[in-house]
Amino acid sequence: MRNTRWIVALAAFAIVAAACGDDSTTSATTTTAAGAATTASSAGGTAAATCKIDRAVKLVGLAEKPPEGPNAIPDFANGWEMGVEDANKAGVCGQKFDYERLPSSPTDTASAKTNFLSALDKKADVMVGLNNSAIVIALAADIKSGATPIILNSGSVGIFVGAPTGNISSEWGFVIRPRNAGIAGSEAEYMVKELGKKKIGLVCATQAFGVQSCDAAKPVIEANGATVVAREDTDVSATNLTNQVLDMKNKGVDGVIAFQFPNVAVVLANQAVENGLNVPIMAGASAGLGVATKNVKPDALKILQGIDDCAPASEDRAKDFATKYRAKYNIEPQYAAAEAYDQVMILAEAIKKAGKIDKKAIADALRTTVYKGVCDDYKADAGQGLHHRSVFETFDAKGLPVVVKEVSIPAPAGGG
Repeated sequence: MRNTRWIVALAAFAIVAAACGDDSTTSATTTTAAGAATTASSAGGTAAATCKIDRAVKLVGLAEKPPEGPNAIPDFANGWEMGVEDANKAGVCGQKFDYERLPSSPTDTASAKTNFLSALDKKADVMVGLNNSAIVIALAADIKSGATPIILNSGSVGIFVGAPTGNISSEWGFVIRPRNAGIAGSEAEYMVKELGKKKIGLVCATQAFGVQSCDAAKPVIEANGATVVAREDTDVSATNLTNQVLDMKNKGVDGVIAFQFPNVAVVLANQAVENGLNVPIMAGASAGLGVATKNVKPDALKILQGIDDCAPASEDRAKDFATKYRAKYNIEPQYAAAEAYDQVMILAEAIKKAGKIDKKAIADALRTTVYKGVCDDYKADAGQGLHHRSVFETFDAKGLPVVVKEVSIPAPAGGG
């Protein structure tokens, strides 16, 4: 790996939002200590002072936490819980979030649909969650007919407004993650141009995000003068990848890019070193989540790399959030926890801007709300994507991320 290492230090959290019900008048809100909001007055007054609603806002989160499923992680539940606590301390137009989490599976479509429909039955005003592309795609019609603003935790091709790959997006779906295709292209370019690898192995989950990401990475690899010499399609619950590892080793791969779930990324890294495939393994956002399980062996940790939407355990912009998160949960925060926290805070600002509990008004406000959060400086693009950066990282001996480089993940012109 090149020796150039840098971390972009960004400004402390700040929120810029229009005053409730009036896009022409703005107020500035800054967050301190991981989101304890304070407001600063402007010519038009503050949102907190002028915005009043007559009841609590029903917020439903859709994700599992351990031990509710084999792919469950604590990040979503923890981040939402922290976000609700901080938003409620500050107040949401004089009220609070009435928050509930439903254990929606990232792999079982029936479970995810049941929980989504249950959220509608519970009269959710806003929702967050659905952390797998395949699930979001499968529930696209329900999201559209449900007509309820939801900030999704998956950036699959096709779910962004204006995408040319089918009519599965809707005005109600906003995305907290960068686009999968953009991330895949960045990983491919990094593996070839930054790490100098020429014979690449791809490990692809047999779900939408894995297939689409591998398909997006291949032409970028080839355009930069390298070759895909092996492609291994693997199930999201795979527990033995020995055959795939040996196939890549026999084909002489000098770098691996994996688009898989965290549990499989752990298996891949461990079995690679066990079988003498000691080459860089770029496992995307699953790398950090996998390392957090503490199941990655020390030798495997040396070859595992990732790209995360942010690295809250290491980045200066997330220092206050990370300190509070560690104190509350006794674990390191991962990107998903920071994004989950930001989802709640973005919704709070959008509701203040809308000035009322009205689903269409809140969705309209989300399209223009600007929020400087823990993980990114969020602003909706034409496709209703909110997040446009990622960081490449390695891991130290304790499993903490070391940020190597920040990259922009831009939106396609016109959305999609």
